[in-house]
Parts: sequence; C-alpha cells; structure tokens
Amino acid sequence: MQNAVEQAAVDALRERWQCAADFHVAVGAGRMDDPASFQEGMRRCAASSRGELEWEFHLARWEVERGFPQPAFETA
Repeated sequence: MQNAVEQAAVDALRERWQCAADFHVAVGAGRMDDPASFQEGMRRCAASSRGELEWEFHLARWEVERGFPQPAFETA
C-alpha cells in the first residue's frame, strides 16, 4: 500500500491513502502487542488533514479521543 501512496499523482489522494496506510499499520502493531506503535499510527491517521473521506480516519479519531481504551474482549 505504501507504494500506491507514494505514486499517487494528486496530493489529496496521497494524504487520504497515507491515513489508511497508517491505520492498517497501527492495527498490525496492535496485533503484535506493540501499543506504542499502535498509538503512533492511530495518531498519524487521526491527524490527517484530508482523511475525512476514509473510514479508517474516523475509527482512528475514536481511539485517540478516548485515550486508547482496552479491547472489549480478551483474545484467546
């Protein structure tokens, strides 16, 4: 996905895709039990200046605004 971000011809599209990429990298970090990287990726996505059209932006903002609450369910 990072290649697509870098090759986007339009700045607005590049920023939107970067927001989505930051979100998905953060989710991967969360799965690998790396809370610092998870939070940093969510913060970058939530701070996107043009991410409003991406669903990831809204989920990232929810996480950031609520202080990264613990998961509702424990994983097995």
